[in-house]
Amino acid sequence: MSVGDAVARLPRPLLVVVDFDGTLSEIVSDPAAAVPTPGALQALARLAGTSGITVAVVSGRRLADLRRLIPIPGLTLVGEHGAAWDGVSVDRPAGYDEMAALLDGVAARHPGAWVEAKELSLVLHTRAVEDESAVVADAARALAGHPEVTFGKRVVDVGFVAVDKGLAVAELRSRCAADAVFFAGDDTTDETVFAGLGPIDVGVKVGPGPTAARFRVDGPREVVTLLEQLRE
Repeated sequence: MSVGDAVARLPRPLLVVVDFDGTLSEIVSDPAAAVPTPGALQALARLAGTSGITVAVVSGRRLADLRRLIPIPGLTLVGEHGAAWDGVSVDRPAGYDEMAALLDGVAARHPGAWVEAKELSLVLHTRAVEDESAVVADAARALAGHPEVTFGKRVVDVGFVAVDKGLAVAELRSRCAADAVFFAGDDTTDETVFAGLGPIDVGVKVGPGPTAARFRVDGPREVVTLLEQLRE
């Protein structure tokens, strides 16, 4: 069965969830320069206005970034891999400043690496590093014993609570009582979602790499096509 055929058979109520970087937008060296792929916002807006469909974006980005990049009423935004929910205020976790200083030390040893301080997590970016394996190994040593570390695409995410995208999508599914879920994502952090999908759900891996998803597309433009098919 093709991904198009699987999409056509999805029942309603339906939950549609997508990642942002690498899924709705191309991966760029500077995350601040990322923009949605042409047609992505229009497709999401049309879906959000369709009866029986709930639309959400679950990303590693800060909520403030998601609000700026996806200014569409009716969407649910979940940031920091499930730690930050739109409209929910959470205090900065204990140990945050100490962990930030530790990551700053790792970044200082590797030109091109830098640390992004989010509301509830920290991210060590390695996209501009010449030898990514060296900085990842250094980070792994420095973070040994910290339970909430995720090594993603050119990033090392450090959280402070036990959350992941799979848990976030499960919570969204419960909230809207969806009969099925469509999820598209490109990163290793999206694999917890794919692993938790049921037989009638549709999981789409965007781009190369090993995956538990049943289907795969080449890039964000193909994701836009699928979003358009979902509404039809």
